Amino acid sequence: MPMPMNTIRLALGRAASHPPDTGVGIWVDGESLIDRFRRLEAPWWAEVGSPQPGEQYVWVPARIALLPSRHLLGEPAVSWCGEYSPVVVCNCGEYACRSYAVKIEVSSDRVGWTAWAEFPPEEARLREPLGPLSFDRAQYEAELTRVASEYRSVSPG
Repeated sequence: MPMPMNTIRLALGRAASHPPDTGVGIWVDGESLIDRFRRLEAPWWAEVGSPQPGEQYVWVPARIALLPSRHLLGEPAVSWCGEYSPVVVCNCGEYACRSYAVKIEVSSDRVGWTAWAEFPPEEARLREPLGPLSFDRAQYEAELTRVASEYRSVSPG
């Protein structure tokens, strides 16, 4: 039985980067990745007895995530995370400080997010591994194209 397809939605949002840029928000099956990571990290925060920061994460900068970059098509634009493409980063903008990244594989009809990584790995907060996701390639690339076009229309240069 084939794995059910996930849906992806992208939107321009907040980032912390130098030079300043807009971020690319990612929603999978209707849930923002930032909200998903906050939900999944909540037990860790409770275990360490500290309140969970409300604004710890921001989106990856658009110049990194959107076309013509292939960051979300299996060619990471950030060397810090090796073969993984960061999708959420610490609000300081440093991937080494805190980020979540995904390994992306593209086939003729699908885009698979096949593995996840937390950076830095020695500070992992998730108690359960994140499973793979599978997207229809046409829908995925249409969303990348749509938001890249929107970004070009609102960004100088």
